[in-house]
Amino acid sequence: MGLKPLVDVIGTVFTKKGTYGDFDWQILSGKYNNALFLFNDDEARNHLKKAGKGNAIIRKYNKYAMPYRPRAVGIVTGKNGEGYTSLTHDVKRAIDKTIEEAREIITKYGYTTVYYSSDKVTDDIIGTSIFDVDMNVRLYITREIKRLRRYIEWGSDDNQIDFDYDLIRE
Repeated sequence: MGLKPLVDVIGTVFTKKGTYGDFDWQILSGKYNNALFLFNDDEARNHLKKAGKGNAIIRKYNKYAMPYRPRAVGIVTGKNGEGYTSLTHDVKRAIDKTIEEAREIITKYGYTTVYYSSDKVTDDIIGTSIFDVDMNVRLYITREIKRLRRYIEWGSDDNQIDFDYDLIRE
């Protein structure tokens, strides 16, 4: 018996265009067709189809631009052009709404990998290069992104149980 990823969550660092970590390139390469990409977004722009700055360049692949099979979901990290300054109830609600959107798209389209931009220093916490985002907000977003990870218990028998391992550990 063991655990095998059903949905893997991977933090990447953007280094340059046309390489791993450049989500636009990864989507267009055809090598990551079973992956959903998360990008940092602004509440006001979250429902737009147009590409944004930074990793929001992939907004053009969200469910509003590509309703037949979205490849990207914007996770809100701020509003009105500024990063969230504290983890309030309203901020959590806005983040949770976008995380739920990601969860629904993963389930509906059977994505097996989720990519998000991680910070160069921590290599784990969501990176924020355009917005200055409060660290507690960043930690909360990272935790919720990681909760998208799901595992399947497998062994020599045919009984496989799908579960969210991160929720069991808490």
